[in-house]
Amino acid sequence: MFIFGCEDLKPVLLKTKKSISKLFVIWTLLLLFILEGVFPEPAYAFLSSLDACAVQPECAEAIGLELSPTIAASTAEAAGTTAISTTTATGATTSSVEAVAGTTVVGDMRLSGVAAFYFWNKAQNQKAQEKTKEKYCATYPNDSEVCASWTFHGSGVWPGNCSNQYIDYLGTSTSEPQFIPINNFGNYCSAVEVLVDGQRYGGNGYAYFPGTEIKVRKNEKEWQDWPQQKRNTAVKLLNNSDWQGLITSMPAGGILNPGDKVNAPTVIIPGQEEDDPNTPADERLLKKQPGFFVNPPDFDYDREPDESDVDDDDDGTPDSSDPEPQNPLVPEASSDTSSPSPEPSPSPSQNPPPTVPEPGVGGNGTASEFGDMTGISQANADTFLRSLGATIKTTADGYTQYKFPDRSEVWIRPDGEVVRTPAPKYGLDGSRINRGLRLNKDGSLLRTRDEFGNQIPGTHSTGEMVSN
Repeated sequence: MFIFGCEDLKPVLLKTKKSISKLFVIWTLLLLFILEGVFPEPAYAFLSSLDACAVQPECAEAIGLELSPTIAASTAEAAGTTAISTTTATGATTSSVEAVAGTTVVGDMRLSGVAAFYFWNKAQNQKAQEKTKEKYCATYPNDSEVCASWTFHGSGVWPGNCSNQYIDYLGTSTSEPQFIPINNFGNYCSAVEVLVDGQRYGGNGYAYFPGTEIKVRKNEKEWQDWPQQKRNTAVKLLNNSDWQGLITSMPAGGILNPGDKVNAPTVIIPGQEEDDPNTPADERLLKKQPGFFVNPPDFDYDREPDESDVDDDDDGTPDSSDPEPQNPLVPEASSDTSSPSPEPSPSPSQNPPPTVPEPGVGGNGTASEFGDMTGISQANADTFLRSLGATIKTTADGYTQYKFPDRSEVWIRPDGEVVRTPAPKYGLDGSRINRGLRLNKDGSLLRTRDEFGNQIPGTHSTGEMVSN
């Protein structure tokens, strides 16, 4: 038999206590990991433009804090350079620029869900340094160590005896001095007085005998020769108005189509927060994150990301009821059993079929600028549409999509039927104003649904067909 006393129990209790503490830490970390997946980082789907960011003090301050060390550096080379690049969803690099600060700002271009990234280059940094020097010397005009100044001197005139030149008067100023002749100096003779910013310098003391006056400009120091402490002080003098001008003039480095990614050490994303259970949407106007930013995928380019868009392809059928939510021709193709038959091909004795269409009505994107393609072979239609700058994608069901840079589209179904959609247009409030419209075979607008979202009879097919 073993009998344990209190002293014997201490090691056991201590060991048990440590085990419980370790388990508590492990379970806490697991719980945080799980909750991080349940509550993801807030999404900034509603980007604002660079101009809108610049006038927001919070946004301007965030960018200023990132850029200030680079501006305060002696030279852009001293700050170092950073490559900022963009890649597509497949990983292909689409652009790359050399920046002198590893900060990029992503801004909405107000064009069909397309964004742009803006960066800080050497020229922009030099512009900021010149502005900073100007602010500093306006605040500390007498700092002759770094700011421009003038020295002037000449033989002094004593009013009692104008023939005497008895001393050289020496003066300094930050503004250029002006020598003004006066014909009655002390009621005795003529002399030259010194004016600085319209005021006589030195009261009655500075008057020179004519012909002896001299002024010399002392150039300001180059930024790289300023003491670091004064460079830091100068950058802090930049106000919101200064930052606004610097931010809005940042050059664009490249375009971000939906799904594209910009890679940079620091990415600032101005805009409205979409969802954060802890912060109201109107209280957080930007997000800053390291590494990269992905412009949210947006199949129909309506500025509503696919993740939250209830109708990805804008065909009027909610994704929940659409067998192909990213094909605007489905389910309409399957619901229409009365597809028109292709027009008969001309006989050899008739005129040969056209290879390109006539001009269209226009005004609604590239897809509206050419007329009826009926009778043109699908091969010739493909060549023609490619010549207009279209990018091509073919679905598993055999539908071919031709998307033009302005986001207007032409779709050719497996049976040769042609469907066109106009380039997106937006109102002053940023909402799309031609949602649900299609193009007729002459390029004119065609409304396909009524105000209740119902298909308008006779508009499902325009009768435009290419031959196989």
